[in-house]
Amino acid sequence: MRVTAAWALGQVSSPRVVPILAKHTGAADLELRVAVVAALGATHEADALTPLASLLNDPEARVRAAAAEALGKLGDERAIRALRDRLADKDPWTRASAATAVRRLGGH
Repeated sequence: MRVTAAWALGQVSSPRVVPILAKHTGAADLELRVAVVAALGATHEADALTPLASLLNDPEARVRAAAAEALGKLGDERAIRALRDRLADKDPWTRASAATAVRRLGGH
């Protein structure tokens, strides 16, 4: 999968695209993982919660920060618990993204 394909799938509002995108969350290509995170968040599908939450543990800070941001946009309060764990992340962008997402989801 390429970055542009991930972006295009994210524009489709259907739960059927979530498993297609989720298959690429472990891609070796950092740019593709970041694109997949953004696309999963853009679907606004509840099924995207699990793959996005798992990406909060990605070894790359850019992916963790993007996952936190996407979870905040997803709007599912079930993400608050996982996001709170990232409030102590070693990366400041990840911490900031997690804090913003928790506030957005009503977790203060």
